[in-house]
Formats: sequence, C-alpha cells, structure tokens
Amino acid sequence: PSHLETFDPKPLLNELAEEKNTAYERHLVLPAYNNDREYLEERFPDVHFHMLEIRSRAVSDRQTPVLKAIRYFEFVRLAERAAKSVDADLYVAHDATALLPAMWASAADRTPVLYRAHELFSEAGREISPLLGLWKRLEKRYVRKCASIIVPEIHRAQIYRDEYGARELPAVVRNIPPVRS
Repeated sequence: PSHLETFDPKPLLNELAEEKNTAYERHLVLPAYNNDREYLEERFPDVHFHMLEIRSRAVSDRQTPVLKAIRYFEFVRLAERAAKSVDADLYVAHDATALLPAMWASAADRTPVLYRAHELFSEAGREISPLLGLWKRLEKRYVRKCASIIVPEIHRAQIYRDEYGARELPAVVRNIPPVRS
C-alpha cells in the first residue's frame, strides 16, 4: 500500500520524522522552489519525492493576486498529474492549497482523502493571501467529500463541521511540542 501527500513543509516534516519505517510507501508532491531535494532525500530516504517545476514562477517573482492565481492553478494541474501517477490508497492534503489537487486526483477511483487543515486559509489575512474567497469556496465544497479531517484545535474542528459542512467533527491533533521536564 502507498499514500501520497502534498505539503506545506513545516508540519509535514515533523510528521515524516515521526512516521519513519512505515509499512507503506510514502510519496510527496511539492513545488521544487523553496525546497532542497538533496536535503529532503537524505533526511527521508524512504520517501519518494515528486518535485514540481512551477514555470510561471520563472516569469516573475512578484506576488500579485493574478500571478498567485496563475501559479496556484499551474501547481494544481501538475500536482494532480503527479498524484495520479502513484497507485495511492490514500491522499493526504496538507492545507487548502493541496486539497484541490488531492480531490481531483481521487475523483477517478474514489481514493479517500485525509485533509490536514493546519489553519483556516480563508481567515489568514489579505496580506498573506489575496485569494481568501477562493480558499473559503474551495474548502466548503471539498471538506464535505473528505474521508477524514484533522485540525490542531477544537474550535477549528467545530467551524469545519458547523460552517463548512464536514460529515463529522474533525479529529483534533494538537501541534504542540512535547513538554520536557
């Protein structure tokens, strides 16, 4: 069995470190920019990395809403193609950016999708994301179709169930490091 993840590096790197020596193959789809492939492959030799070259980033590194939308939809198209190339038993989408390609890839064979909602993108703030309306519509549409959802705190779980229409209250896995005594 295998599972495929798309990712925001911070929470996922911790998850990868905790899940070493699993009984299933792990594949990660991620943008090539801002990611050091050699470092990732050395640190996680049991993970298959699918690095996506987002060509629209080479045109301009400006962060306008239009350019962000173009880059995102290029990522979606490439990530969906990479995801479909893996015979996955589970897709794991880390945050809203990964939800769309995971859901589209799962549509053909109804592979379950686990959504790791680290934050509510639609409430991140306009300076962080000029595409807030897109994230809210995307989450509201696809959260209902996820096999499971994991969030870092109970209030977010309630929002996903009550406002976004999750089938059940998402599981809460707090992202607090262990206390050292």
